[in-house]
Amino acid sequence: MVLTLIPAAILNGLTEIFGLRPLWLHLLIAVLLAACAGLLLAPDWFSAMNLDRWLITLAILLSALVAGIVYWAIAGRMAGFRHKEVSVPAMPS
Repeated sequence: MVLTLIPAAILNGLTEIFGLRPLWLHLLIAVLLAACAGLLLAPDWFSAMNLDRWLITLAILLSALVAGIVYWAIAGRMAGFRHKEVSVPAMPS
């Protein structure tokens, strides 16, 4: 969590500033942050893949996807400081 706090704050801040709401974008951010943090902790992770490492990698990616969905459901759906206003056309008199 410590490795991803600042990058997550920056990326999620950018989605908020620019009003980027797609679910796929929040999922991509979550998976990229998890992969980068994992590779920073163990740069040689993929050099000797066995069944245990594949299962751990799968668990990390699935948890990142769940985290992306949760963030999108809480904050990402309503991202942006300026929401689009719906205007009602004036009735002719």
